[in-house]
Amino acid sequence: MLAVTITHPSFFPNYHYIKYVEIKKNGADVMKNIYESQPDVDTFAYTNKIPVAEGETLEATARCGWWG
Repeated sequence: MLAVTITHPSFFPNYHYIKYVEIKKNGADVMKNIYESQPDVDTFAYTNKIPVAEGETLEATARCGWWG
């Protein structure tokens, strides 16, 4: 289970929010989860089941809908 914890302060989490989280395994795209709001005004986490073997690497990138 991969938990991506994000700190993205926003007083308007239904308008200014993390638009997507992209996950790569060993440099290759695995998934891109698109959101229409964020669950908290500051810090929150999204979880995903991703099979991974010893030695593999995971990379998560979160993008804000306003500034990237």
